[in-house]
Amino acid sequence: MPEISSAKERVLLIASDLFMEFGFKAVSMRQIAQKLEVEPSAIYYHFPQGKSALFDAVIDYNMSHQKENLTQVISEANGEISEKLDAVANWFVNQHSIDMMRILRMDVQQMSEDYEDQIVEKITESLMQPIINVFETAINKQQIRSIDPLVLAGTFIASMNWIGFVVTARRMNKSKTDLIEETVSIFLHGILIKEY
Repeated sequence: MPEISSAKERVLLIASDLFMEFGFKAVSMRQIAQKLEVEPSAIYYHFPQGKSALFDAVIDYNMSHQKENLTQVISEANGEISEKLDAVANWFVNQHSIDMMRILRMDVQQMSEDYEDQIVEKITESLMQPIINVFETAINKQQIRSIDPLVLAGTFIASMNWIGFVVTARRMNKSKTDLIEETVSIFLHGILIKEY
């Protein structure tokens, strides 16, 4: 992703927060400008094509950063699947991320089918593919059973979103670390007792 000015990055960050909180349809360029304490023309300077172009830039910005950070976390983890999943889980739960599933359910459905396909492709490349690669490597090394890596990655991400929600909403009397540890354990060892 090309370098962007700090002013443009600030617009992207504020717009991202507002889109995540209220959704694409409910947020106006004027609201973004108010939050930034600037005139709407300052937003249009960076995004002359309007709100849709800004939304697309927010998605690109977030996906680029998430892919970069996720790939780094995975590469820094030990070669074992348990270490990699633990690192990915901690990264997901401890970062400020854009909720792509919410965007797909709510915002993208209000746009064209082609645009929805583009967003799904961006999510797959940025968030899913690095985790798919972890599962594919583990399957090739015969560390785990041969299960569709896309299903594994999607289920794992959904579990991390659940942990993020539970931790934020304080719905359980377990620490974030314990929830991550148990979730990774379920992924690696299942829920059945061996004798069953």
